[in-house]
Amino acid sequence: MKVYSEFAGRALNKETKAVYEATVKLELAMLECEEMDLEVTGVEWGGGYQPRIILRENDKTKRFVENGSAQMFGVKTKAGVRYDFYQMHVRGVKCIWEGKQNYSNELKQKFNH
Repeated sequence: MKVYSEFAGRALNKETKAVYEATVKLELAMLECEEMDLEVTGVEWGGGYQPRIILRENDKTKRFVENGSAQMFGVKTKAGVRYDFYQMHVRGVKCIWEGKQNYSNELKQKFNH
């Protein structure tokens, strides 16, 4: 059975429609990331049809965390250094990155006393 795709402007089979629309969303999100000076380092296609964009941490991603536009969703420790994983959405596509843990000034003061 064919299903109409707004993006394609025509009827496609259900699986083709899902992959095509995910690819279009991915392209638009990557272009917006470029406009926001976010460096895309890769794309992950997990289960289903929803890709994730992998970003490199920079000053912009740090600001997204500070202003609440991005959220932490995990941690890992490598060679004694803790790395936090962050995520946000751009045009409906999940964007993820990792960064070395940075304690806030408030937490630094608490640990130093």
